[in-house]
Amino acid sequence: MNNNLFDEFQFFPPNSLFKYRDFENEFYKNLLINNELYFSSPSRFYDPFDCKIPPKIMIYQKDKLLKYFNYLAKKEFSELNEKEIKKIAKEEYNKNINIITNPELAAKRNEEVMNKRIGVCTLSEDNSNLLMWSHYSYKHTGFCIEYDGEELLQTLMNYSTIGEDFLIMRVKYVNKYPSIKPFQPGEFSLNEFLKLIAYKSRDWSYEKEWRITYTDNTDTKIELNNRVIKSICFGLNCDKEKINEVKEYTKDKNIKYYKAIKNKDSFSIKFKRI
Repeated sequence: MNNNLFDEFQFFPPNSLFKYRDFENEFYKNLLINNELYFSSPSRFYDPFDCKIPPKIMIYQKDKLLKYFNYLAKKEFSELNEKEIKKIAKEEYNKNINIITNPELAAKRNEEVMNKRIGVCTLSEDNSNLLMWSHYSYKHTGFCIEYDGEELLQTLMNYSTIGEDFLIMRVKYVNKYPSIKPFQPGEFSLNEFLKLIAYKSRDWSYEKEWRITYTDNTDTKIELNNRVIKSICFGLNCDKEKINEVKEYTKDKNIKYYKAIKNKDSFSIKFKRI
């Protein structure tokens, strides 16, 4: 990984990360009973700019591009002779030259790669944001799960030892697009991927978002161990029946429960142990 990019992004999570949820579909039970994390395709995101930053088109010289495709062909078909390699390189050049040099086609290629290859799970540093309680926990009727940052990171590392590819990072909020190159045929650039996945408009900065990405797996889930969930907080408008239901699902786990209540002198909430 480029050292400058490593300095630019934050990859070690804080002590706690949070997931806001509602009771509007049955999937919430999987989070609580099976400790599941779900990884969605970026194509499902509400923000039309998210993971869709247009790449900057470079001026390529034909001979350098042909050398590049020649290099890729040699890497993939090492058993072929030089003449066959050059033929494949020329075919790939003709097939991809429009995409590489056309802004709209390059943006479409980047978007297709992200949608097909990357699953994303979104979390937050903040469990007391009134907007997120309204948007993601359906008018404060849902709940918010607290995950242990260290246990979460260790779980992802354990999955990585068996060949799964995860990355956790803090989202950066900016006003202008970062400089992104088109994905090249046959290659997946980590540097360009990080810029696509980790930059969002400053308008979303209140979310204090962290993302976990799962490469080559979209719309899928993983299971965490019982130590990862530290607590569950219920919204201001969450009814007792739902609270008791969640407690029943999680009674065999060492989880603390809290209820959001209004602060008396400000537009804010605090949490009471229940």
